[in-house]
Amino acid sequence: MVVERACMERVCVTAGGGFIGSCLVKNLLERGYIVHATSTDPENPAKTSHLLSLEGAKERLHLFKANLYEKGSFDSAINGCDFVINLATSLDYTKDPELGFIQPTIEGSLDILRACKEAKTVRRVIHTSSITAAIPLTENGEFKGKLDESCWTPIQYMTSKKPPYWMYYVAKTLAEQAALEYGANHQLAVITVLAALVAGPSFTPTFSLSSFMTLAPITGNREC
Repeated sequence: MVVERACMERVCVTAGGGFIGSCLVKNLLERGYIVHATSTDPENPAKTSHLLSLEGAKERLHLFKANLYEKGSFDSAINGCDFVINLATSLDYTKDPELGFIQPTIEGSLDILRACKEAKTVRRVIHTSSITAAIPLTENGEFKGKLDESCWTPIQYMTSKKPPYWMYYVAKTLAEQAALEYGANHQLAVITVLAALVAGPSFTPTFSLSSFMTLAPITGNREC
């Protein structure tokens, strides 16, 4: 492996063992960064062995236990970092939509931003949102005719009609809005990335929902 850049900059990747997170950790290590990756269970080989086997991991990868549902659990991982890439989000659709899914996603995102502010070292936060936070519909369900930066998913429409995965759309929308507002109010550089369907090579131990959705036209899985 050729390290593209030797540096002492630290990057925290929340949910670093996931589909996107693993790829980010790999690329950051290849570029010489020190990486703090969070996992809900870093001692579980099924969740982190693929990260520990990466080149450069022994020297520059540090794993931290953190859970979006536990306030303050990201503090240690973020402490001392220059950049934070927040990928953590709830994906447990068995929980109560409002109290068990939407609110924890918003409050967890804000808790991560609080930790970034209090660390006093974080220069930029990249908050991973979703294209589902920018569905170009009015509150009446009418198509706006275009998709641009002014589009926000209509919350009232989603909560009343409840399409499949509606709680994810609402959580992502409100969490992004809250993150941008927090950054503006606390002089914290927060930018958001609205990911759409993510596909590509993966080395995670489990198959991601995005992968199932990508293959759905081939497999005929209509649930995706």
